[in-house]
Amino acid sequence: KSSGTVLGLLGLLCIPEQSSFMADGGSPVRAKLVLVTLRNQVIFPLFRSAFEVNKRSFEQAQKLIDQKKADGLGAIALRPAAQGREAVPFQVGTQCSVVHVEQKQDKDVDNEVSQMLMDRQSVLVSVEGGARFKVLHSELLGHVELAEVEFLEDKDDEKDLKVRALVQSVQEKMAELVSKNSPENPIFRTRRQQLQFPITATLLTSFVGAALMPLTIEERQQILETVGLKQRLELVLDFLQRESQAMRVSTQISESIQRSRDQEMKMMALQRQAQEIQRELQRLQQKKDKHSDDEGHSSEEEDELTHLGEKLSKANLPEDAKRIAKKELKRLKSLQAHHPEYTSTHSYLELLASLPWNTSTKESFDLQGARRLLDEDHRGLEKVKI
Repeated sequence: KSSGTVLGLLGLLCIPEQSSFMADGGSPVRAKLVLVTLRNQVIFPLFRSAFEVNKRSFEQAQKLIDQKKADGLGAIALRPAAQGREAVPFQVGTQCSVVHVEQKQDKDVDNEVSQMLMDRQSVLVSVEGGARFKVLHSELLGHVELAEVEFLEDKDDEKDLKVRALVQSVQEKMAELVSKNSPENPIFRTRRQQLQFPITATLLTSFVGAALMPLTIEERQQILETVGLKQRLELVLDFLQRESQAMRVSTQISESIQRSRDQEMKMMALQRQAQEIQRELQRLQQKKDKHSDDEGHSSEEEDELTHLGEKLSKANLPEDAKRIAKKELKRLKSLQAHHPEYTSTHSYLELLASLPWNTSTKESFDLQGARRLLDEDHRGLEKVKI
């Protein structure tokens, strides 16, 4: 028993020569085949595949065939089983003709070790699928299972009008799916430019069963077990239509998600623009307010300096003092309000304007009055501090 892996599919479609089991007028009823059980792989008629098998088991199978104790090799898939439970094979498989055998052996392993590891060595067997069969009963012979099988034969004629119509529908649906095939969302194990339609209805169903990637192992086995050609074509068409519908729904969902994402990105971009505009408006408003404040301060300063100039004009300053006051007032007008000398110069001019330059009082020699005033200034101190 081994787990097989389908190799490249395109270019492996084949029409094998008439099987040794086929006689004139149809397949013989029964034959004995050595069974190879495969995990996650179904071998289809008229289709070339490859799988790995235990080397010792394959050599024993060849020996039984050479000794005429077996009529050939048959591949049959294992049913998927729950974890911890042994998988059992399906009842229907495909007779195989061996095309090529490739030894899989580590070059670094010497002959003695190779003999010890014989049970763990495997070979890669390339086969061409032949007739389908149903297992009647089987027995274990050493490392292999020998089974008596009954071959299954399609009774529908490929020239039948309904068969031809179904073939055309399957081909059209395949072409539709392959045209949408992409590495991100693969449907077939092939590329669009490589697709060539099989030339027979049986080969067409085998191609879909082997190459349609979304199919489960049970669905592939269902295609294999369907005997009537019309029924098998209808089943294959149903699977293709299901995948086409799933692809359409997936595309619609992707487009909807993309539209929503684009809408969200647009909203985010507009919100950022609105925030930038708001910040710019606030900056301009602050600049405008600052300019208004500066103008207000300038106006207040101009009014204050004008008033100071008027006070100096009315103070009747002597010529020397007037000349100095005019010079300092001119310099004060050129200074900013926050300049360190602005305050001192302004205070100096205020002092000049407040002094009684041409105002005098009557002389008084009242010593008692003077004493009284001095005592008041010194809060009654008998002795003035010097």
